[in-house]
Amino acid sequence: MIELLVLATLFFGPCHGYEIKKMNPGIRINNNTLYPLLKKLVDNGWVNMELQPQDNKPAKKVYHLTETGHDRLFELITDFDKNKAASVDEFYIRVAFFQFLPKDSIKKILDSRDAFLNDRVSQQKLMVILDRFPDKAYDIMYMKKYASSKLFDEKQFVKALKEKYNIEDENLSSQSIDISEGFLFQEALFSFFPFIWMFCFLRCLPFFFVFIFLHCSHYLCEHDAACEHDKAKEHEQDLFVLPVAGHESADAKEGDEADCSTKEGDFSFLRPEGL
Repeated sequence: MIELLVLATLFFGPCHGYEIKKMNPGIRINNNTLYPLLKKLVDNGWVNMELQPQDNKPAKKVYHLTETGHDRLFELITDFDKNKAASVDEFYIRVAFFQFLPKDSIKKILDSRDAFLNDRVSQQKLMVILDRFPDKAYDIMYMKKYASSKLFDEKQFVKALKEKYNIEDENLSSQSIDISEGFLFQEALFSFFPFIWMFCFLRCLPFFFVFIFLHCSHYLCEHDAACEHDKAKEHEQDLFVLPVAGHESADAKEGDEADCSTKEGDFSFLRPEGL
């Protein structure tokens, strides 16, 4: 990919090594990779190198794309196999050169990228089981939502490019509709999920209060019955209480006095006569 990037940069004008790196900030190119590659391109005749003098500085090496380098560039652009179709950077570099490519080459590139996106759609459908467990797989669900929306946007981008360059594809239109409907349903489900949850909560709230009322009523009835039972039991115990010491009944006292008088009469024979 670095070779394609360097040739594509030189296609728009001569540059020196630092300018090539500066014009491609999204892709990090190491000096140990860039300058050996430029030497290789020069040796193969795809790039010319000229020394540009500078005041009080070493001469600057400026690189130009040759005719054979031009052919090599478009050879790399049209070489878009399945592995390259999986890279978004490889795809975007080629999209930048669509205006210079024939219609057949454009169709080949778009079809390859579209086939890769269709495979990704199939993989997304395999994750539908995670929809049943949103609480346990929240992060995965969030990642799935982001990946699905991004995938749908790129499908629309590929479709727009085919329409721009008058490339017809019968399978693309029908499949795009199915994908968009699925994504729109997911977006609606995620958007209205809080409202659905609130609606269900409000619908169940009266039943919750009725349950609490019945439970409390049952508890109070059991409590009152237990209190009545305890009072009745205490009343029965009061009826069968034994006499307490120091508070004997009158009958018991009379019986004790009779015994004492009887005992005293038994010793009357010991008294002297005349007393």
